Amino acid sequence: MNQTKDNHFVTPAERRALDADNVPEFFMHFAIAGHELNLAWIDEILEARAWKIFDAAIHETDGFWDVVSHEDFVILCCRDSRIAELRAIKFIAMVESLSPGVVARAHDEKGNDALACTLLREKMKPEDRTDLSKWRWTVVPELQKTLIRYGCKVKEEIDGKSE
Repeated sequence: MNQTKDNHFVTPAERRALDADNVPEFFMHFAIAGHELNLAWIDEILEARAWKIFDAAIHETDGFWDVVSHEDFVILCCRDSRIAELRAIKFIAMVESLSPGVVARAHDEKGNDALACTLLREKMKPEDRTDLSKWRWTVVPELQKTLIRYGCKVKEEIDGKSE
């Protein structure tokens, strides 16, 4: 998934709706402002932890899968610590049902598979993301077990080289 943010402006009404996780209010103000769903908006919704709005964007908007491919969605769920493990598992099961085999096929822009991307999950304040000393790695064993169940392979290291 392209990591650059598209330019957008969050109106005060949209911010209030995001903070309240109010689906009808958010999408009403979103439409009034003439906004279209893009990666920056998905990031904005995730940052607000507006899960009802996020679910509505996935299930009730026509454009979600035009913005995020199934493969990119799997990677997002695996590496983004804003998506809690149980919610990530639910999302991954949903996208696997939409596109069987997608979990095993998903790779990020650096070639990491979904299982490897679980190692990139960190818990930190947004302002601390550039300070590596403040990174706290999360453990997501149930998510990892789910990925293996859907076909991700555990890579063993031999002499410091991955196979």
